[in-house]
Amino acid sequence: MKKVLMVLGVIFICLVLIGAVVFSGFYYFARGLDKDAKMYIDGVVPIIITSWNSEELINRASSEFLQDIPADKVESLFDTLSKQIGQLKEYKGATGKVKVKISPRGKPIILADYLAEAVFEKAPAKIKIQVIRRNDKWRIVGFLVQLQTLSSGE
Repeated sequence: MKKVLMVLGVIFICLVLIGAVVFSGFYYFARGLDKDAKMYIDGVVPIIITSWNSEELINRASSEFLQDIPADKVESLFDTLSKQIGQLKEYKGATGKVKVKISPRGKPIILADYLAEAVFEKAPAKIKIQVIRRNDKWRIVGFLVQLQTLSSGE
């Protein structure tokens, strides 16, 4: 009985160590993805919002995005935003994180949700952006511009 308990104890310790190694490897993998996603988002969001050129967004959009929002609607929305808030004055960067999920087929799905802040001629705005990583490339899944109201003290 003593030998059985010792063997089970050794097996348990091995499983804990394997779990710790897998977890730490996954942690460093996800941390690298966070840096990569932030770099991508901080690179593309200013390009998209500086000119309000719908092609800049459409060229970086995922297939899901393009199925949900036709190009002419993006163009119309960007035209409205351009008139409503004007030119970009300052891009303040994005914050967020990457999530790794497993699909029903057992494949990893890598998504990143970020919130970027920007100041335009007529109003500040927050941009919610979601990207997905496929074939080592980020593609935009969601892009939502939320206008902020200026307080009377500004």
